[in-house]
Amino acid sequence: MNQCRQTQVNANGELSTWTEIADYLGVSIRKAQDYERHEGMPVHRLGGKKPRVWAYRAEIEEWKKTKSYTKNGTAPVAPRRGTARWAVEGILPGLTARRLLYTAVFSSVVLAGLLLPRLVERVTPTHFQVRGNTLIALDANDRELWRHNFTQSLSDDPIRDRENFRDFWCSGGADDRRGVCIVRIMPISAGNIGSWLTCFRHDGTRLWQFTPGRDVTDEGGSHMRPPYGLTNLRVLNRSNGDVRIVALSSHYLNQPCQVAILNLEGAVVAEYWHPGHLRFIDELDVDGDGRNEVLIGGVNNGDHQATLIALDPWTAAGVSTPLKMKDHRFRLLGMTEAKEKAVVLFPRSCASAGQPYTRVITVRVMPQRVLVNVAEGTNETASAVVVYEFDHRLNPVNAEAGGTEYKAAHDELQAKGKLNHPYAHQEFADLRSQVEVRRSW
Repeated sequence: MNQCRQTQVNANGELSTWTEIADYLGVSIRKAQDYERHEGMPVHRLGGKKPRVWAYRAEIEEWKKTKSYTKNGTAPVAPRRGTARWAVEGILPGLTARRLLYTAVFSSVVLAGLLLPRLVERVTPTHFQVRGNTLIALDANDRELWRHNFTQSLSDDPIRDRENFRDFWCSGGADDRRGVCIVRIMPISAGNIGSWLTCFRHDGTRLWQFTPGRDVTDEGGSHMRPPYGLTNLRVLNRSNGDVRIVALSSHYLNQPCQVAILNLEGAVVAEYWHPGHLRFIDELDVDGDGRNEVLIGGVNNGDHQATLIALDPWTAAGVSTPLKMKDHRFRLLGMTEAKEKAVVLFPRSCASAGQPYTRVITVRVMPQRVLVNVAEGTNETASAVVVYEFDHRLNPVNAEAGGTEYKAAHDELQAKGKLNHPYAHQEFADLRSQVEVRRSW
């Protein structure tokens, strides 16, 4: 840890585990993790097989100012005065006890008939379970709200890393008349038939389904047909209620990735295709126009480098893809040139020697900065990670080793004769200076 970060820890106070974070908030660990996944609570982590998790008290306090936060996750509701109380206090004189009872019962029945269906319909699921071919929606107390049966058996663990991949999104609360849940459905046989998004009302009524992918050909002659597997989901809202759904999906066997942009009715309004898998997503106003863009991280096979893409889901149009890259074999044909807000290409470090490419493995927008972890290899368990820090205009400000594993990988390559120099911290300053950022604003 560098001196600058150590000073920040001392100043703000560090909560170094999920238990400490939950205790500080006065909620369960599950509730604290829900705050991070769905409410943007700032939590930090470093890469590796078992990433270290921590948070700063000051950042959490700033986050709480922007939320209607209480320890049980709900705002207090003021009691309402009923008819019986007004009558008892003499506001409705002349009512006998029997008439008062009849009036109260009749009013209760009428109100229940009018309000109960709406209240039941608008309960928002907080998580889901899978049993066989059945998707079950649950509330915060693990009470079942509704269930839906599919024809295929579903995977009960559709994502490997719940800290970085989003499985579903539910809109609004009790006052949202368009309240819906958009859920990624992954059958056990996803390798053969792919996966898809299904949109439900809060009462479980299915509204629409989106299946990703299409036939794509690259300049190297590869013709790639579906299925595609959905890997991540992000939903952005404008202040006027306009919604964009950003769904990432990758070809089951080969290189292309589809970033599909849908409206709330399930219509595809734009597609961004990428020569390499993009799997990690967050959102940030990178150009300062008051509207968030999506930040999507992964790998660009055409440049053999880890990459970070900024897209505006409201201005993206048609079917587009990057056309300029070093290795033209991976250029996707029959598409227009993409108009990204920004493209970041990360340099390859010494630890990537012998690897075909590097790849982004986390994207995290934090107060005043953006953290991007880059794995220096293709192995899913690769532990040599470089952590890059950017400001909110995507200017690189720092680069560090993501733990002691990086030095161990460097030393191993040196011992095998694949590197001709010892490990030195100066390498990270050099990496930061070599980050390439292309902006269009």
